[in-house]
Amino acid sequence: MGACGQCEAVRRKYPRAPWEWGWQWVFPATRFYVHPATGRKRRHHLHESVLQKPVRESVLRAGIAKPATCYAVRHSFATHLLGDGYDMLCRRFVFGSQGGPRGVSG
Repeated sequence: MGACGQCEAVRRKYPRAPWEWGWQWVFPATRFYVHPATGRKRRHHLHESVLQKPVRESVLRAGIAKPATCYAVRHSFATHLLGDGYDMLCRRFVFGSQGGPRGVSG
């Protein structure tokens, strides 16, 4: 497991975070890129569209009547982060600049 990219605020607050499991991408992209500022080889997460089709197929196969989407999983994850006491800086970093799913303040 390699080091993952962190914003400056997270690097200052959690210096060991790039190597900890909790900060790694759960679904890393298959391709790497070179970060322009650091020159280090990095990769992002998979694009959500890669998961949408298998999730939709699984919901249909399981016979789930309620809407179940990648967005619903993301919202549930954000709710659990807040419920587990993670701060807003962490949640904003995990969900990017938009700050996470709509309806979750912070």
